[in-house]
Amino acid sequence: AFAMVHAGQVSHSWGPLLLIGTVSVILCVVRLLTDSVAAGVVVHAAYNSTLFAALLVQTDGFRHLEKLNG
Repeated sequence: AFAMVHAGQVSHSWGPLLLIGTVSVILCVVRLLTDSVAAGVVVHAAYNSTLFAALLVQTDGFRHLEKLNG
């Protein structure tokens, strides 16, 4: 359900929706296993940092954003 709320943001593409859905399940599991919202926040921050780092490398320091289209 969480992933489907974000469907419009990713143009209803299945790949990103599966990723968002998987991450949401992982965050729920982390919360349930640790009984801590803070643990979920740390996992979410690590996930976001990984995406940011990959984007930074892929676009050569955000100088070549057109590389994202191809």
